[in-house]
Amino acid sequence: AIGDTAPMIFDVVGDLGQTNYSVDTMAHIIADAENATEFLLHVGDMSYADCLNPRWDSYFELIEPLASRLPWMVTAGNHEIEPNNLTGHIMDPYKARYQMPQFAPTVDTTEYFQNLSYHGLDCTPDQFVGSYDYGNSFYSFRAGMVHFIVLNPYTHTENASNQFDWLNAELSTRVDKSV
Repeated sequence: AIGDTAPMIFDVVGDLGQTNYSVDTMAHIIADAENATEFLLHVGDMSYADCLNPRWDSYFELIEPLASRLPWMVTAGNHEIEPNNLTGHIMDPYKARYQMPQFAPTVDTTEYFQNLSYHGLDCTPDQFVGSYDYGNSFYSFRAGMVHFIVLNPYTHTENASNQFDWLNAELSTRVDKSV
């Protein structure tokens, strides 16, 4: 509970994917959850679907035994970028499947269209023009005595960017610095 001063246990995972190692990792996390884990923070590179939507379904089948009973907080990694060639927007599967805390509606100014004849299918681009702000892009949440801040590496971060302004306001008004 928010403000609870009791010790808190949570798991952090990244690059889970869908391999035999993923199954082993999930078994360890499930064992932790049966003991004391209160939530899981997944720091990107979840399903490794890489533009193959059925892989999102199989990923959720893998995590369902745990995700159905334990809060699962996420932030996007490069494998969630997955450009949509109809709109040019990025992270559509991520946006549709995860509902994290939102402080403002999603703003996606990205226009990243793939030219299959040039490079082939690039579902985890390391460079694109645009930004994905608000929605479940960057957010905060509280658990126990901790105020977690989740940032988005796939948007603008310079002074006066949406994420910078939000973070500045978050740190100056919502974080209890007396604790």
